[in-house]
Amino acid sequence: MKTCPFPLLALMLAFGGTVCAQTTTPVVTEPNPWNLDVGLNYVTGDYGLNSDTDVWVQTTSLGYEKNPWRFEATLPFISLSGPASVIGDVGRADTSTQRGAGDISVAATYQLVRADAGRGNIDFTARLKLPTADEDKGLGTGETDLNVEFNYSRNLGEVTPFATLGYRFLGRSPAYPLKDGFYTTMGLAAPVGTNGTTAGLALTWRAAIVEDADSATELMAFVSRRLDENWKIQGFVLTGFTDASPDFGLGALVGYKF
Repeated sequence: MKTCPFPLLALMLAFGGTVCAQTTTPVVTEPNPWNLDVGLNYVTGDYGLNSDTDVWVQTTSLGYEKNPWRFEATLPFISLSGPASVIGDVGRADTSTQRGAGDISVAATYQLVRADAGRGNIDFTARLKLPTADEDKGLGTGETDLNVEFNYSRNLGEVTPFATLGYRFLGRSPAYPLKDGFYTTMGLAAPVGTNGTTAGLALTWRAAIVEDADSATELMAFVSRRLDENWKIQGFVLTGFTDASPDFGLGALVGYKF
């Protein structure tokens, strides 16, 4: 089981712990069941407020994989500058730069259908975001969130379409009266050349998380390359189309299996 070839989780952790899609490929017994991923992501946008907010997110993820299960824990470190909070279109009184650890997330994925005999690959993921960030700095909501999602992918020759349908249960507080809601992603990935490089596009939609706010819609282009059986590198750029999305974002990740 392999997660999607782009570090969406790291980006979404900067906006209240919401999670986009992760596609999966067939489970293969590998000699190295552990993986360590380190990523750096940047997004900027005004989110319908008076000025832009810049967010840097450095993530460290540790995962373990044993057919048909995968487990992962992620710790982000956030630098936030501007009027928006980690929720994006929810403002904060202090517009100075704030830095600190974000909310830790833990996830478990179970592969329901393996992609063989012409079938697609289906798995189910539950992800819990724990309120470890400093709420007073605007780096977290101070509440626990739960995301549940189904992921589908199927290899059609040189092209692999993928899709995710999920629902998020968001913790509420007087400062963050958030709404539960659906999210979905659809995309395509394909090999580029013969050196282990994959590239693709992904379109993501997320229901509004605060009353009278926009839903979020983003388009991402990504590339991933496996250097050898242990090392991989990934990168992405994205643009958003509503006030609930960043105007621009980019990021990179280095992963190691052991």
